[in-house]
Amino acid sequence: MVPDGRTEIARGRASVVYDLGDGTVLRRCLDAEADVAYEAKVMEHAHAHGVPTPRVFAADGRDMRMERLHGVTMLQDLALHPEHAMQHGRTLAGLHGLLDRVPAMKPSDVHQRLLHLDLHPGNVMMTPSGPVLFDWTNAAPGRRERDVATTWLILACMGMDEAGATGNTTMRARLLEGFLDGIDEARVRTALPTAARARLADPATTAVERARLAAFVRTGSTRRAHEA
Repeated sequence: MVPDGRTEIARGRASVVYDLGDGTVLRRCLDAEADVAYEAKVMEHAHAHGVPTPRVFAADGRDMRMERLHGVTMLQDLALHPEHAMQHGRTLAGLHGLLDRVPAMKPSDVHQRLLHLDLHPGNVMMTPSGPVLFDWTNAAPGRRERDVATTWLILACMGMDEAGATGNTTMRARLLEGFLDGIDEARVRTALPTAARARLADPATTAVERARLAAFVRTGSTRRAHEA
């Protein structure tokens, strides 16, 4: 149900976003039992440490009111301009670089940092002032390698269905190439099996994505897993 007749402007696997008409949006989780209070605190924490995130104005139950971002998602831009793929891959790596400097909210050891765990082109808004990272639903403390490995797997194995971007395998290869150019590939590679198991255990992962991930786990191939 659309709240107060507002316009739905985006919908994902876990939430729907409505324009409230005052420069803010309402993001409502589809899970009626969800509580976004922790996520709102994570976003504020990340922003305070230099990560570009939407400003949060209120969080109550499954609803979060945030500033409305102007622009297109990186995924939408890729569909329109696949020639931007290499640079966008480097931008994703750069966002991970910013996250490398953010401590966990309540670290249980000194090596833990803040993990986004869903950093991909569909969760980055390309605004006039630069990329902004949103959808912090999966955020958790942990080792940074796991977070970077999760993005690696998403780019190599997971579907990107918005605006037809998923079908351009050349674009996806260039996106992954740019991303790998911006990370410590050898260090992150050790975390790929753990990241793959987490995605396989996620009920939101589709059957096609599970097949791609299983092929990756079986063969160790990452650059061309999306062709499985």
